[in-house]
Amino acid sequence: MSIVVCTPGGPAEQTLVAAGEEQARQAARGLVLVRHVKLQDLEHATGVDREMTAAADVRTQLEATAAAVGRRGVDCRAHVVTSSDDNPSTVLIDAAADAEATLLVIGVRTRSRVSKLLLGSTTQDLLLAAGRPVLCVPLEARR
Repeated sequence: MSIVVCTPGGPAEQTLVAAGEEQARQAARGLVLVRHVKLQDLEHATGVDREMTAAADVRTQLEATAAAVGRRGVDCRAHVVTSSDDNPSTVLIDAAADAEATLLVIGVRTRSRVSKLLLGSTTQDLLLAAGRPVLCVPLEARR
């Protein structure tokens, strides 16, 4: 049983990891950091070897973050999922199930109504299909 944090990388990662770490401490659970890497997003990569190298780079960075959490006393591991899926919600939910997550931690951003209509909402998909409690962490201040 663990807490799963869906990390997009970048500046949001620190906020989400901190929230997940706090939840893991309170629940005396391990923490799993999960990041979805869409293979087509690896623009600098050409061919399977380069795609896998780029995914390995992401894995190395995420493992370093997990190690830092571990040094602070929370059992933590990294898990990178690669797919060509446009909507990461399915693979993130599968990763949470594999980790036997008791809680899923995700980030939420402010989006316009038009953006939601045109692009869909990974957050909404996760909330509806997670099958476990979901902690939504705001990634930007309200204006």
